[in-house]
Amino acid sequence: MTDMLNASNMSTGVIPPHPVQKINDPYQMEATLLQRRIEQHHIDKARQQERVQERIVLDKLMLQAYYERLDRLATYNAQAQLESAQAEQGRLLDIEV
Repeated sequence: MTDMLNASNMSTGVIPPHPVQKINDPYQMEATLLQRRIEQHHIDKARQQERVQERIVLDKLMLQAYYERLDRLATYNAQAQLESAQAEQGRLLDIEV
């Protein structure tokens, strides 16, 4: 019977009415709330992933700055040891002369 109605509606160009959603339908409300929770979960998950990516970038930058500082400190220490050795050698030469 419904096939005949659909066929007759198609031939006449009449669009059958959409099913009316009941505002107080508990199943419809539950489905709507569930969909909202799922959408909110996806939004929260995307935000969390953005924060994790930002933290990873920040950690990499901090490590890079740390290693640069260590390199400068090693260079400074090597230079200080070289100058100290030269000063010590100069002092010994002055004493011996």
